[in-house]
Amino acid sequence: MTGGIGFSRQGTQSFQDNLNLKNFRQKVSPYPSIKRTTEGVDIIGLQESINHRNKRAKSALIQSWIVLLLIFTVVFTCLAALLFG
Repeated sequence: MTGGIGFSRQGTQSFQDNLNLKNFRQKVSPYPSIKRTTEGVDIIGLQESINHRNKRAKSALIQSWIVLLLIFTVVFTCLAALLFG
């Protein structure tokens, strides 16, 4: 049910066309060629943005420790209730 020999020839030709297509396309660099400079950049705003990001990361870390502590407290409370209750 493949459609005969023509189907296989058509598939082979399509594969060969796709393989040859890479020779016609330009190579794209994963990195932009424009280098970042500090010309025209608001240094104070950039520093405030970095500080804000660091504060949020620290806050998220503290929150995760609090949640972890609460989970352990609940688990140990349940274990103590089962063992001594």
